Amino acid sequence: MEYKTYYNYLTRIALNNKLSDDDYDFFAKHNLMLYAYWLEYKSGQGDISFFKKKLFMYKLDYRKILQDLCEVGKIFGQKGIQYLVLKGIAIAETYPEPFTRSMGDYDILVHVEDFDKAKEALLELEYITDSKLNTYKDATF
Repeated sequence: MEYKTYYNYLTRIALNNKLSDDDYDFFAKHNLMLYAYWLEYKSGQGDISFFKKKLFMYKLDYRKILQDLCEVGKIFGQKGIQYLVLKGIAIAETYPEPFTRSMGDYDILVHVEDFDKAKEALLELEYITDSKLNTYKDATF
C-alpha cells in the first residue's frame, strides 16, 4: 500500500476536503472505487442514484466471481486437486459487506504435483491462456 498517498487522503478527510484526483487514483489502484462513491454520497457530494447503480454493479460482479470460483472448486474437487484461494475473495468476509472487496483476478495456489492437472481443468472450463505467460510454476488464464 502507498502509505504516503493514504496518509494524504486521511489528512484531507480530516479537513473535510473533497476527494482529489490522487484519492481516486489510489482507490482505483486498490479496487476501492465503491468506497470512494460511498464517501461522496455520505458527504452530500454524490448522487444517490449513481451510487446505487454502482453498488448494484459491484454486487453483480461479486456474484459472478463467486460462481466462477465455485465452478473451479467443483472441477478441482472432481480431479482431486487440492487448492487454496489467495487474497481477494478469500478475505472479502473481513469487509463490512463482502462485495465491496472487488477483484480483477483470482489467485489460486495448487501443489506443484497438481499444477498440470489444474491447468488442464481450467482449459476444460474454457479459460484461455497465453503460453508466453506460463512457466513451470505459474500460469495466467
